[in-house]
Amino acid sequence: MSLTWRHADFAARVGEQVTLRTVDDPGRELIATVDACSAPVRSGDFASYSVILMAGPEAPREQALFQIEAAGRDPEPIFLVPLRLVADHLEFQAVFNQSVDIGSCP
Repeated sequence: MSLTWRHADFAARVGEQVTLRTVDDPGRELIATVDACSAPVRSGDFASYSVILMAGPEAPREQALFQIEAAGRDPEPIFLVPLRLVADHLEFQAVFNQSVDIGSCP
């Protein structure tokens, strides 16, 4: 699996909505907001960063593989871990360690 979403893609979408579909139940659609994208930390040829997504309280409470969809992007798999319930939203986190040789970050 090669994720073509890179740090710049997530950072540019902070505050925007994306659609999530669990791989186990692709007919179930969840709307989430990209809440935060950490600064990348570079180590050698790799950059590590995390992304926080906020979904409604009806979102599954288990870690799972989701398809993430956004305007202008093909659906791609992303592994999300639920962190906590915040007010009436469930906070998810994805953590990445990506090669910088294909333009993930400076």
